[in-house]
Amino acid sequence: MESMCSKKLSSLCATLMGVALTAAVLHGPTPALSQSDPVEQHYRGRRLTIVVNNNPGGSTDAWLSLLARHLGKHIAGKPRVLLAHRGGGGGTVGTRYLLEVSRPDGYTIGGLGSGMVRGQAIGEVPEEVDLRKFAIFGGVNEVSISYARRAIFKDGLATLVMRKPTRRPFFLATTTKDDSSVRQYLWMTLLGYQAGKDFKHLAGWPGGASEIYLAAQRGEVDFSDTRIGGFKRSVMPLVEEGIVVPIWQSGMYDDAGKVVRHPAFPEVPTFTEVYEKNVGKSSGGPEWDFLHWRRATESPLRPLVAPPGTPQHLVDGLVKALRSMQVDPAYQMDQEKLYGTKDPVHVLGDAARKAVINVIDGSAKSKRFFEEYIKKF
Repeated sequence: MESMCSKKLSSLCATLMGVALTAAVLHGPTPALSQSDPVEQHYRGRRLTIVVNNNPGGSTDAWLSLLARHLGKHIAGKPRVLLAHRGGGGGTVGTRYLLEVSRPDGYTIGGLGSGMVRGQAIGEVPEEVDLRKFAIFGGVNEVSISYARRAIFKDGLATLVMRKPTRRPFFLATTTKDDSSVRQYLWMTLLGYQAGKDFKHLAGWPGGASEIYLAAQRGEVDFSDTRIGGFKRSVMPLVEEGIVVPIWQSGMYDDAGKVVRHPAFPEVPTFTEVYEKNVGKSSGGPEWDFLHWRRATESPLRPLVAPPGTPQHLVDGLVKALRSMQVDPAYQMDQEKLYGTKDPVHVLGDAARKAVINVIDGSAKSKRFFEEYIKKF
């Protein structure tokens, strides 16, 4: 450049070059040469829809509503996050929509109830509804909380273990006749109740868990169970009104593999605790093997998924956003209201996918037990 300047102007040219170099150091390359975040470019000014494969009011809805309130601010580009409920068919309607209709463009993801994972593992859902086709990038650790109508179980757990309900048979309820139904049967028979004589099972509630909550309020259902989110949102008001009472929880595994109480319900015993205190040491066998498998499916098998073919960099961007969200004080405060802890409740990335695959691919014994036991219904 100096060769193009007269000697008279060389000093001025040198000064201008110095200013230009300084500006380049301070401000970086010009916008035309910068490389912005592709995830931010993708989501800026757009909308992200989370498809819920259950109806409003249940635990899956409570969990995903929490995510919808906070996730957008942590995704590069800060998209608006909305929920879309596509319940029905025990969760298969919404799951099929994500597999067969949703575009793999990163603008639609799904949150699935844990029944889908268990359903595939033991053959309850059509073969073509294969969760392994999804990009599975997250999941939440949950437990089940069982509750009973106080009109039938006056003193709650004490009445149940003493086998002194005010009505026989009393009625159990699950949304469909499935592995949850088998678990309820096993709980009652292990405590000495007889199916048919002491209790009956009611299955087939098209409105999902929220319909069972209403049935309990009307006195049509005497015992059921739900996840933490559904319990906090829909069952706790019934507890406060004296209509129902918490009975036990399924429990979660600690780092040593021991079944412990979830921190959200430290006062509610696990079923294993109830059994060993009132009946005796659990003796193992196919019934307990099934219950152990069933418990394992709740941690962390309420998966977050993206439609097959979703670009990996967008999936990675969502995982990054979830990690950021989990340490956000505002999110932690809302999570504590729902789950009783500020500690992370999500399992993310490859760990979530592996957890789902392990249950689907490693459940042959539980599947055989389920197929035989369900014939008793």
